[in-house]
Amino acid sequence: MTWADFSKLFDSYNRVARIYPAAVAFAPVIWTAAAFGLIPDIKSGVVAILVFGCVLYFFASLARSRGKVLEEDLINGWGAWPTTLFLRYRNDHYDKVTKGRYHAALAKLCKLKFSTPDEELTDPRAADDLYRSATKKLIEARRGPNYRMLHDENASYGFRRNLLGLKLIALIVGGLATVATGIAWRFGLPQPVTLLSAFVAFKAAPLLGILFALDLVYLVLIATVVRRPFVFQAAKEYTDALFKTLDAPADPSSPPRR
Repeated sequence: MTWADFSKLFDSYNRVARIYPAAVAFAPVIWTAAAFGLIPDIKSGVVAILVFGCVLYFFASLARSRGKVLEEDLINGWGAWPTTLFLRYRNDHYDKVTKGRYHAALAKLCKLKFSTPDEELTDPRAADDLYRSATKKLIEARRGPNYRMLHDENASYGFRRNLLGLKLIALIVGGLATVATGIAWRFGLPQPVTLLSAFVAFKAAPLLGILFALDLVYLVLIATVVRRPFVFQAAKEYTDALFKTLDAPADPSSPPRR
């Protein structure tokens, strides 16, 4: 790993889309180790920075790799990229007027002639190819610091996609942490176990009880929240933000006309 690779990890996109999912997936290990003082107080030094950088780079790369593998399956389930889905005449995400405006702006930007509704029904694949080509051109035209909100939505999509890709790992980590802290907490309770004795034990040494509750909540959230609709919502919000740039002035840094 070069210094350029390491520094690139901390740009806004990679931080949100790659580092954060990896951190969430391994959160139970991190907070358990921190609670029991297993994370040493690492002083600044070349070796410590290199070790930390290599570990961070590995987990961030793992998050991206798992997310990209999952993405193909997601697209097959959706039927196409949302950018393509929402441009179809037969999709009602946008009203006809808005969709017509987006078609016209994209056709002008890409110098393409989109299919008519009848042509789309006759040859839907050819129509989708036009929509996909146009949105690729639009995405390339919207790179750069002037479209910060769009880039934030893209990073949000990357975060959710990569976190879903790491879901199995997160469930295993969370499950093991929940079982371990639960067993440790149970054997730390006085015998016989009563509500009063459990309360007294928790008040005297609350750490294990808190960790067990935290691990259990984490496990439930990963299992119930991190699902395909969770990713599709972010993809939809990115698509909306992307097409809204078609209504922006040519120079997005200039104020809109009143």
